[in-house]
Parts: sequence; structure tokens; C-alpha cells
Amino acid sequence: MTCFYINGKLLKRYCIENGISYGKCYYWLDKYGLSVEDAIKKVLSGEKKSNLKWDYNGESVFKYCEKHNLLYNSVVRAIKKGMSVDDAIKKARSLRHKRGVPAKYEYNGKSFRSICKEFGINYQTAHRWLKSGYSVEYVIWRAKNV
Repeated sequence: MTCFYINGKLLKRYCIENGISYGKCYYWLDKYGLSVEDAIKKVLSGEKKSNLKWDYNGESVFKYCEKHNLLYNSVVRAIKKGMSVDDAIKKARSLRHKRGVPAKYEYNGKSFRSICKEFGINYQTAHRWLKSGYSVEYVIWRAKNV
């Protein structure tokens, strides 16, 4: 353990006598390598310590994502892969509405699976017919008329 002195007293004793938070002083000494006097000035000035790992425009990335309806996990994953916070947030914004795999087969703007549910068609059977070379229209017509 390192002992810090100020005016011939241990820092902890000095902080107790003057009503200063020793933990905050030690934080500034340990984290930023400030001198004892500078650390005490920081504590007395009320400067807040930042415990955020990532921040964007002065707030945590989590709160920013929550406020702007972005997926926090996507942003963090991009940051951990080496992307800057700004670029990760831009990427999350661009991908916001592109979730999941797009439908391979569509009919009138709806996915084939939803059409099968709507008409009560067995999806596996209809999918096999598609794989056999029939068109989507024919498969739906055949399922309705069987």
C-alpha cells in the first residue's frame, strides 16, 4: 500500500480532519496519477469522476441507445470489435429496421410463411412444392383447391 502525505500528515488523516472524501482523493491519485494537492483540489471543486466505459455526447451509450431506440448490444458488439463509438452508433442507426432474415419467397408483398398461416396451408408441404419448381401462385392455388 502506498502512503500519501500532505503537510506532514497521512492523506487519510488529513481528509478526515478536513471533511474531504478520502475515496475520491484516492481515485484521482490512482486513476489519473495526480499529485496529492491536485487530487484534493479536484475533490473540493466537485468535479465528477466518470465511471463510464463508453460515452456519447456527454451521456452513457446505454442511455443514448435507450433514448434513441437503438439496440445497445449491437453498439457494444461493434465497439468491442474495434469500431469507434460514433461509428458503432451510426451502424446501429442504419441497421435499426433491418432485423432478421428477409423472406425468400413472397406473394403480394407478404412472406410465404405468413400466407400459408393465413390460408391454413401446411408450410412444409407448400415449401416442398416450391422446391419442386412450382410457382408461388400455383402452390397457393393448389393448396386452396385441394
